Amino acid sequence: MIFRQCSIGGKVYSGDPEPVEGENEKKRSRSSETDTLSGTALADKANEQAVPDPLQPTDVKLPSGVLIRFRDESLKNDLANAVSADAKSENASHARNLNGFFTVLALCHTVLASVDPITGAIEYKAQSPDEAALVQAAADVGFVFRGRDREILRLQTPFSEEVEKYELLNILEFTSARKRMSVVLRKLDTEDSRLFLLTKGADNVIFERLKAGSDDMKKTTEQQLDEFANEGLRTLTLAYKIIPGERNFLQIVFFDDVDFSFAEDEYESWNERYNEATVAMDDRDGKIEKVSEQLERDLRLLGATAIEDRLQDGVPETIADLKRAGIKIWVATGDKLETAIG
Repeated sequence: MIFRQCSIGGKVYSGDPEPVEGENEKKRSRSSETDTLSGTALADKANEQAVPDPLQPTDVKLPSGVLIRFRDESLKNDLANAVSADAKSENASHARNLNGFFTVLALCHTVLASVDPITGAIEYKAQSPDEAALVQAAADVGFVFRGRDREILRLQTPFSEEVEKYELLNILEFTSARKRMSVVLRKLDTEDSRLFLLTKGADNVIFERLKAGSDDMKKTTEQQLDEFANEGLRTLTLAYKIIPGERNFLQIVFFDDVDFSFAEDEYESWNERYNEATVAMDDRDGKIEKVSEQLERDLRLLGATAIEDRLQDGVPETIADLKRAGIKIWVATGDKLETAIG
């Protein structure tokens, strides 16, 4: 898997050119080397406190199935500008989109993070290479998922000097029928304890659940998604929503466009209905979907991702041989029609 491109707030980041052939293996070899440590030094390194803080992107090992890191000089510059952006500056809106986009990538998943006791490096373990590629891409640009301790998620971002902590309240799982996944999180902060709904899924599913008034960005993102799909890339659309309560009426630099249509006391009522649906004896999936729909609405669009799913060794040659033999080939895909054509 290769995280190729992304669209954030209507701006496309296509990634820097790949290293020359063989350079990836050299980098992997260097990153996998461990220092020769003995006695006390090894014990100190194994201590969890020895994990670098903050972690650099190179301190996150490439997961199995993810071939290269995502690097984009333009994105790097935009993130640097976003970190220093004033809330009222012309860059504030894009700064919020950047922060929101990579926060969704880094937190909306079921990926596990393990720490190498020798090197202190983090490695992600995912059920699918797609999820690993998305979380890895976020880490590559500085949004490092530091792992999960029971229901507490830890996230390092360029926008905060300290590791951010979120309480995981709900996981609305992806299914072939839903075509999306969401998580409900509470930010654990003395000054900010807001509830967030983070969502990723197929563009048609996300677009029909967007808050009114985002037509321009939706149109732009749709065009970019078509371009991604025409290149044969697998696409995913990201969105979010803030669920405010009485103590959450804060206006801060990021995520400040609060939707007051779903208050926190309503969330508690919704959560009761959701828990009842998850243990229902009859039509459990249908009931879960119905309750989930009540929360997954009025979303705010952040952007989209485009991943290249490279075929296994020998598969392209086999397909070419079959075509020369006059055998027609059909590709079954869960993505857009253009992806299959590409």
